[in-house]
Amino acid sequence: MWVRALGWIILSSSSIKNTMSNQAATRALKGEAGLILAKSFEPHHLSHLGYTVDGEAHPDAVKNIPGTIYVTPARMAPVTVQDVVIKLDNGFVFSHQNRAYDFYTMIIPYTPPEGRRGTFYTSGDGPTEGEQCSFWIQQFPSFGSQYGRITVDILDSSLEHHRIIGVFKTDDNNYGASGKGTWERIVEN
Repeated sequence: MWVRALGWIILSSSSIKNTMSNQAATRALKGEAGLILAKSFEPHHLSHLGYTVDGEAHPDAVKNIPGTIYVTPARMAPVTVQDVVIKLDNGFVFSHQNRAYDFYTMIIPYTPPEGRRGTFYTSGDGPTEGEQCSFWIQQFPSFGSQYGRITVDILDSSLEHHRIIGVFKTDDNNYGASGKGTWERIVEN
């Protein structure tokens, strides 16, 4: 949550500067920071803030690949195991099958048999065939009968400090709201 807030502050201040100087320049999202922003914001929000997802702009620019995620039960006892499979339209598949999560926090609601469509964002060369990766999966709250958005951070697990090499997010709405507020200093007696 703090990453989204920090990203919004950074992007908002950048957007204000661009608006004030009447610059219409767009910059390609790059690297890990670009992946986090692509996960947190919709492409049209990014373009209003002066950013674009353009994999051709720079070797480390963020690229987007459409795909489908499938989350299905493998077994529920004694340890909850869910299969997580992401099939990208370019032929790559990421799978976590018949294994328990590294640590259990919640069960992601199962996807329908046809899966849930979304977009995989990666930068640089992205994951390579045969590469083992760690991941973090979460689901945002549902709204009415709508599913909550599923997001998956794909992490390079061969490094001492995990590096984000890709993020997948479903096309489901993330149901947020915006507004304005004021910061004040509270003086305690």
